[in-house]
Amino acid sequence: MRVADVLITDFPHIYEDTSIQGAVEKLVEHPVHSLPVFTHDETMVGELNQTDLLLEIIGEEEIEGDFDLASIHHLLSSGSDTIKPMVNRHELRVREDDHLVEAIKLLYEKDLGTLPVMAADGGFAGIITDIVILEHYDELS
Repeated sequence: MRVADVLITDFPHIYEDTSIQGAVEKLVEHPVHSLPVFTHDETMVGELNQTDLLLEIIGEEEIEGDFDLASIHHLLSSGSDTIKPMVNRHELRVREDDHLVEAIKLLYEKDLGTLPVMAADGGFAGIITDIVILEHYDELS
């Protein structure tokens, strides 16, 4: 099986200058493990992991007593920081014609949720995710 067989071309993503609030809204709208992060010239620079984002939000303020959704909302509304420092930056890439096993190795050895996929002409073709690989597990064995 090749990467092209499980390639995702329509996917939620964010830009590295997205606010923390914007990233949370995107993750609520699209409940995924991580979001690919792009520059405005459409270059994928890495991914934003939902766990890293939540830890950043909670870690910004000492939490006393009960912590609920209202507390998270308060933390989010108190600042306008971007996600840029939280992005797991990497330059790892796979090609559409690569065997899926190569993508699996990269995802799991580097502890990533998302990899960009490059077309034969060198352009951006889409992404592959750990979840998509799990969805195709039966076909791999």
